[in-house]
Amino acid sequence: MKILTLNCQRAHHKIALIEFLLKVTKSEEYDAIFLQEIPQEIIGDVDPHNLYNHISDRSIRTTNGRVALLLKKEYEIMTTDHCLFERQKTEYKEYFFELISVVCRGQDSKTYILSSLHMPAYLHFIRRIGHLRKVLWRIKKLKKQNHKDSVVVTGGDWNSVFPLEHNLLSLTLDSRYKFIFGRQPTVSASKIEPGLFWNNFVKKVSSIIKLDYVVDFFFINRKMKAQISVIESDVSDHNPVALIIKD
Repeated sequence: MKILTLNCQRAHHKIALIEFLLKVTKSEEYDAIFLQEIPQEIIGDVDPHNLYNHISDRSIRTTNGRVALLLKKEYEIMTTDHCLFERQKTEYKEYFFELISVVCRGQDSKTYILSSLHMPAYLHFIRRIGHLRKVLWRIKKLKKQNHKDSVVVTGGDWNSVFPLEHNLLSLTLDSRYKFIFGRQPTVSASKIEPGLFWNNFVKKVSSIIKLDYVVDFFFINRKMKAQISVIESDVSDHNPVALIIKD
């Protein structure tokens, strides 16, 4: 199984983003694509050939980005699940921090629980730890309802920018799972669009001090083998991250 995750930066670079995702879906290289901050109105544009099932929460209509999951149609969808952690409004934007999950069965007869998430940013690391506990509880519930030996892959934008935060997340994680981090930064503060985060303070600081972080990653079943790679790109302030799960 091969999975891609990308925070779409609310389509700040709309044309480049759509072109990138069109190429990705058309290639059918990935079994699932985890998206964060993707505007609802362009989800259909990135898969015009209808090669993937589009899974997202549509109970709240907004021009701001949401979390979504694209799943190849060869997978049988058994159930889906959504959890809205919190909504955060700024002067110009609204952020939806949430989790989208799908339980599906592959042609190999294995059951998979795939989850795309977006965690709150910057100072809210205590809340991120609390939301991770919610994620684990929901996955436990889905496993109990479907198949206890399900393959679990959860990933997306964790916004984990504090020193040692990866260690804190790992300590909170259930012992049946493990985090898979890339070696290269996945987000650069220098790519943030104008006007965000304390009147451009972060962007100004990043012009003096390099502020690059590993915030886009996955957790998977502990016994599974996997390979992760960061793809350099300018379609967003985040780089796409690819995960290959080995049999």
